[in-house]
Amino acid sequence: MIYDDEKSLGDLVDRMSQHYEAAVGSDWRFEPERENHRSQLRGIVGFVFAPKRIDLKFMLNQSLFRLSEPASRQSRGRSAAFERSGDPGAAQLAAWMAEREPDDPSA
Repeated sequence: MIYDDEKSLGDLVDRMSQHYEAAVGSDWRFEPERENHRSQLRGIVGFVFAPKRIDLKFMLNQSLFRLSEPASRQSRGRSAAFERSGDPGAAQLAAWMAEREPDDPSA
């Protein structure tokens, strides 16, 4: 299913913003009465699909983008941010990452 008319696409963006923005503590919402919000819909194609197969990759390190900083320091920084989040799942992820950090602090 493709959402390409303003009404259905606006409804989709509104529902997604209510769900996902609230999940990160933001109160931003799509406001259909605002022209600048409606005009941004022209750059969006909404769609629904039912995958027949899902392949997953697992990656916690973005060191390709920050080569100047050692991977272990990057990992510790992300791990600390997860711990501070207060989210139990994020805290579990932080513990999991800490278990897998390289032994070499210069790595």
